Amino acid sequence: MTLHLIEDNKPVLWTGQKIKGISHPRNIEKVWSVKQLSFVGLHICQPADPVPEGKQIVSTSTQVIDGGVKVVHEIKDIPVEMLDAERRSDRNDLLQDTDWEMLKKLETLLPETDPLRVYRQALRDVPENGFIFPRRSL
Repeated sequence: MTLHLIEDNKPVLWTGQKIKGISHPRNIEKVWSVKQLSFVGLHICQPADPVPEGKQIVSTSTQVIDGGVKVVHEIKDIPVEMLDAERRSDRNDLLQDTDWEMLKKLETLLPETDPLRVYRQALRDVPENGFIFPRRSL
């Protein structure tokens, strides 16, 4: 948590310097309330608002807003190409999460004598075979 003073309507990071000639402990925010801190001119920096979907952060600054100090993001639209790539990646992740289920269902459709099904079963049986891996026949 960072504390700021407000000077000339701009936030200034408080690093323990005297305030109106009075020294205060560096951990003052742990023992004083927000109201008490504000009384001596210290403000807890509030986090930025969430970045909306489809936007990206261009820059970040600390600003005085409504008498308090807050992190503010300058945002812009994410280019459509990046959004498309991101959404494709999300889609692929969701598909990958269910691939094993689809493969298992498809495997049961193969005849028990199918070389691929025999090979996959042999791999499952490896611990029982003393970790001798089968060769795949095409």
